[in-house]
Amino acid sequence: MKALGTLVLLATVALGVLVGFHYLARQRRPWLVTLHLACGAAGAWLFFLLLHAPPEGRNPPSGMAAGILLGAALLGGLLPRLIARRARKAAEPLLVVHVFTGLAGFLVFLSWASRL
Repeated sequence: MKALGTLVLLATVALGVLVGFHYLARQRRPWLVTLHLACGAAGAWLFFLLLHAPPEGRNPPSGMAAGILLGAALLGGLLPRLIARRARKAAEPLLVVHVFTGLAGFLVFLSWASRL
């Protein structure tokens, strides 16, 4: 399950880069954003499954930081999508926070998962 979680979160990051390029080019790809969101939610769900049921009965190191960052990235990805329908400029700072918390969450997850 650790490899699956890593793979899904890696796909989320790759899709996020692709969504970011389309956003900067001012092209709308709502299906790509939805796929990015679905992969992010699935990756966070797999992380929480690993956190509560470590493989082979081992005690994992604390994953609190990764959980907080991944949760903040999910929330930070949902809010701009709701706000951007009305005001694109208001959503851009939230997108910047989303990008950095998502990348930080992914890197902390990789560090945490390597110690399982």
